[in-house]
Amino acid sequence: MLSCVCVFVPSFIGGMRNDSVGTDTSFYASWMFNDAKYYDTLSDYIKGVNTEWFYGSINYIISRFTDTLQFFLFFVQILTMSLFYRGFVSYSKKGALLWVMVILYMLFFYNQSLNLIRQSIAIAYVFLIYNYILESKYKKYILLSVLSVFIHSSAPIGCIMILLLHWVSGMERGKRIFMVFVGMSFMVGFLVLYSIAMDAITKIPFLSKYSAYANGGVEDRQGVGVTSLLFRFAFVVNAVIAYRLRLLDHRESVFLIIVSLFETIIFTFGIRSVYAFRIGLYLTPLQFYYTAKIVNSPRYTNGTKICMSVFYMFVYLTYFVWLISYRNESATYPYESDILNIN
Repeated sequence: MLSCVCVFVPSFIGGMRNDSVGTDTSFYASWMFNDAKYYDTLSDYIKGVNTEWFYGSINYIISRFTDTLQFFLFFVQILTMSLFYRGFVSYSKKGALLWVMVILYMLFFYNQSLNLIRQSIAIAYVFLIYNYILESKYKKYILLSVLSVFIHSSAPIGCIMILLLHWVSGMERGKRIFMVFVGMSFMVGFLVLYSIAMDAITKIPFLSKYSAYANGGVEDRQGVGVTSLLFRFAFVVNAVIAYRLRLLDHRESVFLIIVSLFETIIFTFGIRSVYAFRIGLYLTPLQFYYTAKIVNSPRYTNGTKICMSVFYMFVYLTYFVWLISYRNESATYPYESDILNIN
């Protein structure tokens, strides 16, 4: 029953939307799906629209049965929600509160998934396989990370990034601080020399597909807002507090701090590119897991757990009301659906 509510209902609402909801819906989802029916073979379609095999296959297969965009959007949304929910269930067995993860996701990321359609599938996939790192099944994680390239071109970057940050979190304190310093310095240098660095990277044949991330375009539209950056800084503060109060075990606390730091600096790339900051979104769902584990800390009484859960939900609700609803950062508000007669 819970899975139906958490997966089917949001997927149905997301699937029945008009193509005006979410910039990427009309930008590529609509025309890619409509074009699929004109191709006789899947390989020709993949080459013709220049997309990843997994996403292209979904378009091609569904187009064989229907030309209704909403049916396609519903399938993609239910796939994304199912991957996330499967991850939430797995992580709930490791001490995180399932209902807290679901609510935080709905307030923070759900509307984003209606916009970043292809990448949201990849983010959900990477979030799910992170479980293998926690279980020390590194070979399985690496294999699935390699396969992620068929889902979205940025997914392997997210997989490598999480694995490296996890590896650094397990180092001795001195080495860990040095590695974090080197990593942060590299990121700052990359940000300063962004145009030059991306120009050099995209000239490499097998990396040319990342040319979209080299797009400056910030004169036309902002890559990331101030509120989003401030919220990432709040993630850092939250991680430090969890470390100081020992609400997580030592390595988890260290990992969360490192993840939050790198997520914040990656989001600053939004001042140089309207797309580059999206790489940081591979780290964002980890915040849902660890926050849901923080509020369930054995150091808290049951009453305190409830109070902390309400507190975090209020903070995320504030984010939703201000950024998603009022500022319409994800371009999904107001919600419109001709099928559901909502206009």
